[in-house]
Amino acid sequence: MSFTTQVHKTCRKFFKNIYDFEKEISEDFVNDLTVYGELSFNRFSQMIPGSLDMFKIIESELEINGNIGGKTIYVVIPKERPELLESFEKKLSQYLA
Repeated sequence: MSFTTQVHKTCRKFFKNIYDFEKEISEDFVNDLTVYGELSFNRFSQMIPGSLDMFKIIESELEINGNIGGKTIYVVIPKERPELLESFEKKLSQYLA
């Protein structure tokens, strides 16, 4: 299983990518992403049954967000840190394998 990548916005300083794939995002996978920074959840499903919980990982050099049960992840990484982008894409490929 693989993913498709779209460039969200053209920016001189940041990669702003959208990753779409067939598999739903699990909370276990999101917990694995904590190697990139602090994880926070918005538990909308507790207030509105049937809604998806949102997650966000923010560090000084990157931002990753999406929905648990969704099939899209948004990533913002500085262009001077392409190794972070490569590392994230490798982890995503392993999850989807």
